Amino acid sequence: MKEIDYEMALDRIGGDKALLAELAAMFVQDYPRLLDSVRVGLRSADPKAVHSAAHQLKGLLAQFSANRARDAAFAVEQAGREGNLKQAGEAFTLLERRMEKLLPELRAMSNPA
Repeated sequence: MKEIDYEMALDRIGGDKALLAELAAMFVQDYPRLLDSVRVGLRSADPKAVHSAAHQLKGLLAQFSANRARDAAFAVEQAGREGNLKQAGEAFTLLERRMEKLLPELRAMSNPA
């Protein structure tokens, strides 16, 4: 099962395949920083940091129509907003798994043949 709705992602940016490839390449480079920000927020019991980083990640995932990963990021974001770090940590575990599944598709998208 695909993690990205490629046609929907392409439609969001007006059908520009080169731009989608560029955005995917930028995301592949940048998303580890956001995951680390969530991790640090969880370790330091900082729900605002968890919320902020998850919110940014959710928005970026939405542009690729990566709905399962976006939903996982939203769960982390919401738990952070509510100050529920235990729930945020559990949701983050799912987010990490979703990102592992998503990454090969993003890499392929960023290097079109």
